[in-house]
Amino acid sequence: RVLFRSELRIYDAPHLFIAHKALSERFKDGAITEINFATAYFELIANAYGFGTIISTYSAELLSSNKEILKYLGIPENHKIINVVGFGYPKYQYQRGVKKIKTINKIK
Repeated sequence: RVLFRSELRIYDAPHLFIAHKALSERFKDGAITEINFATAYFELIANAYGFGTIISTYSAELLSSNKEILKYLGIPENHKIINVVGFGYPKYQYQRGVKKIKTINKIK
């Protein structure tokens, strides 16, 4: 089956952050929690640099179910994609809760 860009529900975002991890039955809940924290931090950092983001768990399920795509992306067979974040410069500007960082040199 071929996946089309419109099926991913990323609303024309030019880039993807794909959060994946090996899920063993014993530590499955902890692994999912770690991925959710990583995704949340990525979203905050992306917003601080002026990027818009869209988190899509639906896209994660679509990508995880396609072995050819997993192989193309270099994701190991024992890993599962938990979240997909589309990101890029937004078409529309919205008020953000995160203060934007002007330049990378200001980080100390």
